[in-house]
Amino acid sequence: MLRVIWLVLLTAGIGTAQAAESGGTDIGADEVRDLGQLNGQALACRQFEASKTAKALLIHRAPKTRTYGALFESATNAAFVTQAKDPGGCPSELAVGARLSELAARLEQVFPGATAPAPAATGPGP
Repeated sequence: MLRVIWLVLLTAGIGTAQAAESGGTDIGADEVRDLGQLNGQALACRQFEASKTAKALLIHRAPKTRTYGALFESATNAAFVTQAKDPGGCPSELAVGARLSELAARLEQVFPGATAPAPAATGPGP
């Protein structure tokens, strides 16, 4: 009976690990996509400090898996292309900074206990 219990526990653990590495990234996928979208927009609008902060949030808050990285990169590329078609439609640095703060809070809720990046200035310089 003890062997059966160990076998069930072992099988459950392996299934959970495989789900986390393969396709089980529904948790936080929207937040990572939104962060990538904001990163692409910031890059297209030449708001490089905001982009740096977005990347730091991804690195320090989201699990380091290929799937999350691909979501972030795909959203970044799509948003960059879209924003580059309308360079006059760039949001202000303050608006981008507020959105970064919102996404940081959402990422903290989804992935509690992750380390926070050092805050970067995203507003206008002196």
